[in-house]
Amino acid sequence: MNIDFLEGVTEQFLTDLLADDLSDWPTAIKYGEFLTALCPTLLIGHLVLCRALRHIGGNDAAIEELKICQTIIKSDEFREAAFLPELEQEEKLLGTKR
Repeated sequence: MNIDFLEGVTEQFLTDLLADDLSDWPTAIKYGEFLTALCPTLLIGHLVLCRALRHIGGNDAAIEELKICQTIIKSDEFREAAFLPELEQEEKLLGTKR
């Protein structure tokens, strides 16, 4: 896996990503793919992919990632509650509910 894109994943990049105000959504897709490859059961990787795909017009793929997120949060091992507000925002923006 090529990880050259990680040079562009700065603190400002992550801040803008969480604020849903990023200028480089293709890099966010690579970052989300990287995170999901590292640990497919972590919410954040799928949430990053969902958000980035929505921004580039891939709503169907974003909804698929959102479904994965919704499955992850139902797990007894779920420990990423800090990202639930972002998940709720994606649900609203994509018109889906848990």
